[in-house]
Amino acid sequence: MKALWRPRPDRIAELRKLQRAFEHLSLRIATGSTFEAALRTPRERPRVGRRLSRQWVWLREAIARGQIPPRAGVEAFARLVEMQIYSLGQMQRHGLGAKIQSRVLGGVSLAAIAVLSFIMDTPLISATNLVALTLAGLGFVILSRIRRRIERHLWRLEWLLLWFYVGTLIEWGVTPAQALAQSQQWCELSSCVPRALRERVDLVARTLRTAEGAPEVTARDFAGIDPMDHEILTHFAQAAAEGLPTSALLKNYGEIYRRWLQKLLEECAEKSAYWNLVPLYFCFAPALMVVLLGQILISLTGSPP
Repeated sequence: MKALWRPRPDRIAELRKLQRAFEHLSLRIATGSTFEAALRTPRERPRVGRRLSRQWVWLREAIARGQIPPRAGVEAFARLVEMQIYSLGQMQRHGLGAKIQSRVLGGVSLAAIAVLSFIMDTPLISATNLVALTLAGLGFVILSRIRRRIERHLWRLEWLLLWFYVGTLIEWGVTPAQALAQSQQWCELSSCVPRALRERVDLVARTLRTAEGAPEVTARDFAGIDPMDHEILTHFAQAAAEGLPTSALLKNYGEIYRRWLQKLLEECAEKSAYWNLVPLYFCFAPALMVVLLGQILISLTGSPP
């Protein structure tokens, strides 16, 4: 998942092309074309990562063996691509946007200091410029902290994607134990995900493989983590250990979690929009004012303050 934390617009565009290609593939199958004939139809081949390509190869082989209905498999893969587009889009919107904003504001302030010193032919290193640089540096620090307030929630997109994989595999007929183990390989959780969740997922996967029953979970195991994040582990482990249906559970959880996460990110973005005014008015604007006053004093006195 490391690449997921560096969302690029071209990658999202390629994934959208891939999604459209599979939607057309599903349409051809629905209108009576065989799976093999639909695959031979000339179409644009988007550039995608090796991991996603391996997943399609695995799915195509399962369809060829008759383990998965062709149209159901194609539509499920299209939904999987759609989920990746959503995750990358949210990360770009709430993570990359905040980073660009902070760099632009700080860069403009620093450039203004250098430009004013050059235009007015005054020393770049002076007391007023040092004060201005200090204010601009403080603004950078504040903007970085504001940006991290948003980015600290982005690991939840990895978490959402993991359970989407698990639910999709179970819909294809894979057992819950195998689905969780396979999903861990396809959607390896990065270090951004809290350690308690990563360790608990490993524990649940081991206990399901060895049929040891659902592991006990206490609130202390997830200190500082929202219940919305970890409750799925308990419900999934218990349902899988008792042989209860897990597909509907994961589908409902995915929808609820996605709406909850989207609302959380939007609230953080709205708050950050207001917080971004703090360094703008109390750091960058004063820095420019100090530079202007310094240039005026130099012009009047003839010596740098």
